[in-house]
Amino acid sequence: WVNPDISPMCQTCGERETTDHYLYHCPRYDKERQQMLLEAESIHENYNTERDSRDNDIITLAGMREDLPNEANNQMYSALSRYIESTHRFEVLSEKHFQ
Repeated sequence: WVNPDISPMCQTCGERETTDHYLYHCPRYDKERQQMLLEAESIHENYNTERDSRDNDIITLAGMREDLPNEANNQMYSALSRYIESTHRFEVLSEKHFQ
């Protein structure tokens, strides 16, 4: 489904708005992203994740890493969820396009 009224470009910086852009690059969410990444680093520290395995890719943040304990995965997922909630990104979408 494609809505021609919704631009695929980020309203903040003009880059193509992808999941990667939203999670890792958009300057609009720098503060929220920093908090999420600090939480992720703290989780890695608490579970003694090897330094070279401390990825913060979507698999890790979604809590789907097979090499992390379930509790660590749950905490990663919670950190990602807090990021999404704190950005209010999807509230903006629903308010603008679905009322």
